[in-house]
Amino acid sequence: MDCLIAYKLMIPAGAYVDHDSMKEYPTHACAAASFDVEASREKSESTPLYICSKRGLRKNFVYKEHFELPIHLRYHAATGKDAVVTVQAPQLLLRCMENSTFLTSQCKKYSVKAPCDCLNESYCEWLMIPLLEYNTVQFKVPTGNASSLKFVLFITIFVVICCAIAIVIATMKNVVKVKVKL
Repeated sequence: MDCLIAYKLMIPAGAYVDHDSMKEYPTHACAAASFDVEASREKSESTPLYICSKRGLRKNFVYKEHFELPIHLRYHAATGKDAVVTVQAPQLLLRCMENSTFLTSQCKKYSVKAPCDCLNESYCEWLMIPLLEYNTVQFKVPTGNASSLKFVLFITIFVVICCAIAIVIATMKNVVKVKVKL
């Protein structure tokens, strides 16, 4: 029996995976998923990310695997309270060359379509293995306080104007000294 394992992660709208900063894993392939890294949380949506193991299962279903993903958090609009981004545990997908062995009528409800090997656009049927227990990871993202926007804006404009005036005055003093020496 020759089987493959893949993982499906739902990357929430409040996060993204930057493919450019991903390490090259000789044991895994990552399907192309499009993330707009410049978009805020409000303008993005949850995106599925498929990671296929290049290690096959043969005769033995005792399996341990480790990989890391560079998950980045997005900008969240000011609300006055922390935003929470929750990353769910990955779904475990199994596909065997003789899939008909597993895909009996009782298993059809666990059948899902996913990239065949994460390297091309073709999709195959995979068997989603339900997890008995799983952990979620939560990130707290501090957001700004919109109620102090006017105060911060006023102070910022005031400081910029004061600095501009100081630069103009310093420049004028230098110009006057240069003219006097000539």
